[in-house]
Amino acid sequence: MKTRRNPKQVQRDGFVGEKELEELLLGEGISAERLQQDLEHELTLTSHPVTCEECVFIIGGREYLIKAERIDNSLNIVDWIDEMSMELFLTLWDNPEEHDKMAALMRHPGGQHEWLMIAAIPMLKAMGISMS
Repeated sequence: MKTRRNPKQVQRDGFVGEKELEELLLGEGISAERLQQDLEHELTLTSHPVTCEECVFIIGGREYLIKAERIDNSLNIVDWIDEMSMELFLTLWDNPEEHDKMAALMRHPGGQHEWLMIAAIPMLKAMGISMS
């Protein structure tokens, strides 16, 4: 009979663990409440599609229809976040309603493992890392 060995934490240079990432996000000014809100919908193996495929954002009196995915020549959330200024991004991100729309579009279609926490997007944007 084979015995199972206990898994151990692996430390690799250049990689940040979950606790370190959370500390970094808190240090960047993201509140513990926002991190907790980001975890409200726990990830499971059961698919839970996000019904939000597009949202309208109003900036300076102009409407922008932003889609979750690239369809034809439509403006999608990934390219839109990459193209906008950090100032405009933070203005939208700090508005709870706009933040929720952006997060829903980034999570589309949902039910899949997120490769990053939605709360980390401002830090990635500030570092110049493309959302795509």
